[in-house]
Amino acid sequence: MKNTPAIVTCRKHWSAFIPTGIISLTVVVVGVAAGTHAGNPATALGCIVIAALILGADILATNMSRLTITSTEVTGRVGVLHSVKLTAPISRVQDVSISNGVLGKLLGYHTIIVTTAGTGGQEFVFKGFCNGPEFQQTFLTLAS
Repeated sequence: MKNTPAIVTCRKHWSAFIPTGIISLTVVVVGVAAGTHAGNPATALGCIVIAALILGADILATNMSRLTITSTEVTGRVGVLHSVKLTAPISRVQDVSISNGVLGKLLGYHTIIVTTAGTGGQEFVFKGFCNGPEFQQTFLTLAS
């Protein structure tokens, strides 16, 4: 099934970088101010390196996060260190639901919830993803 082409691929929305960007910018500003005030450029440089590592880790995690539907299966992955993975044939997926709040409606991202069959059913939640309605409609078409 690995050679089946993707019909829809959902990725994290660009807004996923906003919290990490704010944190990284704050670390840089505070570090540069502290380093300048103390006359120690190593403090400023250290804070810039820490901010770059924080932002780099978030970029890596966001770029690795995706949700894909093919004609035969649904696959998904979120995270790097603590990753959640989903691989299920279409026949084992019970439901795909989407939701979004006010900010999600304005910016165009959704929370996509994939419920799989099995003991009690398992929900996989993909927060902040693009193409939610397209993904859901494709699933409904394939499942019928």
